[in-house]
Amino acid sequence: MLAALTALPSAAQAMLMEYTDQASFLAAIESSYLFDDFDGESGQTSIVTGGPENGYAYSAEASSDDLFFANVTGNADNPALTTFTAGPTIEITFTGAPVTAVGGFFFPTNINGNVFTGTITLDFNGGGSDSLLNPGVSTFSGFTSTVPLAGLSIDTQACASTSCYPALDNFYVGAAATTSDAPVPATAALLALGVVGIGLRRAATLSGQGQDQGRLPG
Repeated sequence: MLAALTALPSAAQAMLMEYTDQASFLAAIESSYLFDDFDGESGQTSIVTGGPENGYAYSAEASSDDLFFANVTGNADNPALTTFTAGPTIEITFTGAPVTAVGGFFFPTNINGNVFTGTITLDFNGGGSDSLLNPGVSTFSGFTSTVPLAGLSIDTQACASTSCYPALDNFYVGAAATTSDAPVPATAALLALGVVGIGLRRAATLSGQGQDQGRLPG
């Protein structure tokens, strides 16, 4: 069912369409895209780059400290990209062809790699923002935009604990389909530029206790 529709009066309004079903998202974007599952990655690093693949590329950094590749409990496709310490935002900059479609699994974890109850906030630089309530490792979120997106910020400031780490896996970067018959699924929600659209999610029951400290390697 249609989750939400929020609009602001504006002469030039950028819109995001949200997909909570991975198959529907893939059907709504061009078939050539960048896909990164982070397989084979491990340890701590200051920057992560993806691509170029089909013309798309990105670079990712943490707002402070470093990024980290961690195995997450229940995640079928480990590892996931996260941060080395709790709190920093994952800052992604798109450096290749214009990006109008982004998707993946976005969720908060604790230091032990357990999914944490809390809200993940996605800020699409140049295209609005969305808050994901209690997403889990199998909660997919995909977005298409009417304007190119400069980047994406992923943070856990609204997480239930200060010892919370943002995580990302199975990352898609590409372009929204330009054909007139591109599908508009019933799971989609339109979000206005600059408005935080609250995407309702099935509440995750996973919990865990972590400390605000660096992750252990391995």
